[in-house]
Amino acid sequence: SAAAAARLLGAELFKDLATSSTTSPGVQPAASHEASIMSAGEGDGADAPGGGKKYQTLTRIRQITNEKGETMTLTTRSLVSSEGPVNHARTYKRGHAFEQDWYVQEHRQQALFRKQQLRETKVLLRVEQHSCVELMTKLRQEREQMEERQKKELSELEKDCDKRVASQQHTRRKDVDKLDKATISQYAAEVKQLRSAQAREFKAFKSKQAEEYKALKHELHALPKDERKAESKSRKEELEQQQLRQEQDFTEQQRQDFVRQTTLLEETHNKEQLSREEEFLSAEQKVVMERFQSITGLQERHELERQQLLKQQVRGTFLLQKQQMHNRHEREVEQLQRYHETKAAELQRAYAAEQKSLPKKLKAELAQRRKAFKRTVGKTNVQAKMLEFEQSENRKMKNEMDKLEESYRAANEAMVSNMASETQEMQQVHAAKKEQLTSNENSRLKELEMRQTDELRELRARAQAAHAELVESFEKQLADLRESYRVKLETREQVQFGREMSTQSNAESMKQ
Repeated sequence: SAAAAARLLGAELFKDLATSSTTSPGVQPAASHEASIMSAGEGDGADAPGGGKKYQTLTRIRQITNEKGETMTLTTRSLVSSEGPVNHARTYKRGHAFEQDWYVQEHRQQALFRKQQLRETKVLLRVEQHSCVELMTKLRQEREQMEERQKKELSELEKDCDKRVASQQHTRRKDVDKLDKATISQYAAEVKQLRSAQAREFKAFKSKQAEEYKALKHELHALPKDERKAESKSRKEELEQQQLRQEQDFTEQQRQDFVRQTTLLEETHNKEQLSREEEFLSAEQKVVMERFQSITGLQERHELERQQLLKQQVRGTFLLQKQQMHNRHEREVEQLQRYHETKAAELQRAYAAEQKSLPKKLKAELAQRRKAFKRTVGKTNVQAKMLEFEQSENRKMKNEMDKLEESYRAANEAMVSNMASETQEMQQVHAAKKEQLTSNENSRLKELEMRQTDELRELRARAQAAHAELVESFEKQLADLRESYRVKLETREQVQFGREMSTQSNAESMKQ
């Protein structure tokens, strides 16, 4: 990982830092983290190998961690005994512990990256919430407007259909009243005409009887006078009884003919009136059925429109989620890219700083080792030994620089590999989230479509049941109308039968 590579780089780059600070002449390692007083050390002096003056130094080292998490090393050296002038030196160093500095710097960069990412995420979330609220408000307004428009359309259609049904019912009642009046007038006229015809027939019958009576008179007038009186009485009584019977038979025949013809007229008129009223009722039922079909058709269209709008709104919400996810992913990729650039720049900065400071440190250490080597080399073959020493030190410096470059290269390669793996992992996560969102959208639309199919099926089933009930009510109305006419005819037949029976009884009593 990048942290392991950084630790490796720090270990390789600065593994000699602690030893160089503790093995320097006059400098001792600190006994505690806060502060310590070092023991006096021997420097160049009269008793030292190679000559020089004797001196003693006092060194104090303190390590402090500042607010930013950086390690501060404060070193104070004081010359406490020397034949020359007193020398007081104070040095200030920061960030020598590369591994600790790398950890602190990396954690600080990560903390800054997380804080910046959190701030951007909060801003993005506020924008997304605002967009969601706007979309939900817009969708709710669309649904409310659609519901209001559908209610208005249904109300207007119901009013229009109710007006047409009321107009048809009024027309039917008006036509039925006209038909009743016309039927009654026509029936009365036909009865009057029938009575007139029977009156003429009865008049002709009476004239015929009168002529028979006159013929009997002439016949009796032709008889001898002594036989005329007795014959005349018996013949007249016989003729009167015969004519009376003929008149009764003729009257009964006329009555029967009148009853038969009036019954036939009533039946004819009733059938015509029933047929016309069935036509009126069928016209009214047709208007009612058109009203029902118009309302159910409009309700079905409204349901389909509502379902289509709901599908569009679901797609719109998922489209907003896709857009927000795309923007969020772009922001995350941008943040990760900035973080990678920062890490690369930080690694490059650390390498450049160490590449610049390492030669100075090596030269300082070389100068100290050269002085120590001069004190121990003696006076024989000094130049050859110094040349060999210089060559060995140059090789060490070159090796240290090569190790620094190799460590940087390894750390850089590890960092690049880690960045590539992080980018690939983020791409995989983004792809998985997009696939999950698409799967959720498909499943939601499929579930919505199944529910809408069931709702539409239930709506059509209710419409079919209502249609069947309406047809049944229409058939019942027609059957009730026919039954009313049948009952009317039966009532009239019973009344007529009662009249006939009373007439027959009266006739029999008259005969008796």
